[in-house]
Amino acid sequence: MDPEDVRAQSHRKRSCSPGSYQSRQKEYTFDQVFDSRATQLQVFDQTVKPLCEAVIDGYNATVLAYGATGAGKTHTMIGKENNGGIMYHTMNEIFQLSAEKEAAGSSKFKIGVSFLEIYNETIRDLISPSSDVIELREDPRGVKIAGITEIAVESANDVHKLLVEGNLNRVQEATVANETSSRSHAIF
Repeated sequence: MDPEDVRAQSHRKRSCSPGSYQSRQKEYTFDQVFDSRATQLQVFDQTVKPLCEAVIDGYNATVLAYGATGAGKTHTMIGKENNGGIMYHTMNEIFQLSAEKEAAGSSKFKIGVSFLEIYNETIRDLISPSSDVIELREDPRGVKIAGITEIAVESANDVHKLLVEGNLNRVQEATVANETSSRSHAIF
């Protein structure tokens, strides 16, 4: 089709009478797609593992779990005691890489974690829950979360325990799709 025809076509108004169906077909691109047989380790290896080396080299990385209530976000990120999720495998990799760099004498690492939730525009500490209000503050070095607990960790097992414990402190409210939906956003 001629580019001028395409441009003219895109400027035409489309009308849709009430009750009629107008297709809103969308296309999505995915880096990876996994079926129900994929293991936690396979998902980690193909999605997050490549980020770990960059984190050890001082870069920030974010892994976001997004989906409908009951889709398995918590399972994928935290997992179970004998089948850790992405966060468990990430911390295993981080500890392994940091130990290798320390053994080579090129770096020294201190690893600490915080776990918070945002619910109704309120920030709550999930490691040391209390009624204290936690606030975001800006200073010349960036945004800080005033009053958040940071725990030094020595192993991925330490991390997994904090994840499981903190997750129990999240706000939960039943929905039609999930009896124990967390109803909040969590950041670890």
